[in-house]
Amino acid sequence: VALVDARHDWGDDFRLEREVWQPLGIRLSTAFCQTESEIIAAAQDADAVVIAGLYTPITATVIAALDRCRLIVRYGIGVDNIDTEAATRHGIVVANAAEYCVPEVADHTASLMLAMVRRVALLDRVIRTGGWQPPPETLGPMRRLSTLTLGLIGLGRIARAVARRMRPFVARMLAYDPYVDRAVADQESILLVGLADLLAEGDLISIHVPLLPTTRHLIGAQELARMKPTAFLINTSRGPVVDEEALVQALQTHRIAGAALDVFAVEPLPAHSPLRSLDNVVLTPHLAAYSPEAVIDLRQSVARTVADVLQGFWPAYVVNPEVKPRFPLQRR
Repeated sequence: VALVDARHDWGDDFRLEREVWQPLGIRLSTAFCQTESEIIAAAQDADAVVIAGLYTPITATVIAALDRCRLIVRYGIGVDNIDTEAATRHGIVVANAAEYCVPEVADHTASLMLAMVRRVALLDRVIRTGGWQPPPETLGPMRRLSTLTLGLIGLGRIARAVARRMRPFVARMLAYDPYVDRAVADQESILLVGLADLLAEGDLISIHVPLLPTTRHLIGAQELARMKPTAFLINTSRGPVVDEEALVQALQTHRIAGAALDVFAVEPLPAHSPLRSLDNVVLTPHLAAYSPEAVIDLRQSVARTVADVLQGFWPAYVVNPEVKPRFPLQRR
């Protein structure tokens, strides 16, 4: 197993992973790679490749050079930096840890919603800088939550967990997801609608989609223009799903009431970003998924995934289920 972007060792030299792998004769090698050539050099002879970061380039060029590779797995949910089509062509299974941080991201998203509606961050800043109550034009609307509509863009595991947390607070819930079965939405008491209707009717609009070519800038100037001027946008998925330049303009002109963001087009958020100076924005540094418990779940999930594939079994969470594996895999 080659871990090609080992930025740290979790503080214990991958003890949890090694406890699973060593009895099976699976050896771990680690490297700090940033380029295609570095990744190829570190992983060319590996049976499985593990990545941690969002920006490690597992490109078609890299994948074509992985002659022995059976599995590429990420410590995380998003796999937008892996060319899954190329992996599928080469018979390589791509997997992730699809369930590891669902409670954390759902909790964080709900927290951002509440903080945004009640202006918690703004009021804290005013007091800390010597003030008391901000002027009405700065404060903006402070709405009664029980009158609001929650709109979920995407209705996967995290979005459904957000809905369960917010159900006691809001009047109704809408969702846009062209891939979800209506029965799933009905079970959660969520009304499936088109994206245009969700944007027009939602007071809290929360994004929960993967970053794909079809979702990049899914929310742009046209979509922001459809939103109510009293509505808030919350993004804990991927930064490029939102056209950040269009969002800044909408916030500066008060086309929408505010935004709460854990993810950004460029990370870390540049020091010169206009988002840093806006009063109608709550910002957190891409930490929605974090908790000590989530880290343990993540590591154990990746360890099991590698062990399953190298023993000849399909892993729990396959990103490219249409793949024909280089080495046949069995269902447990």
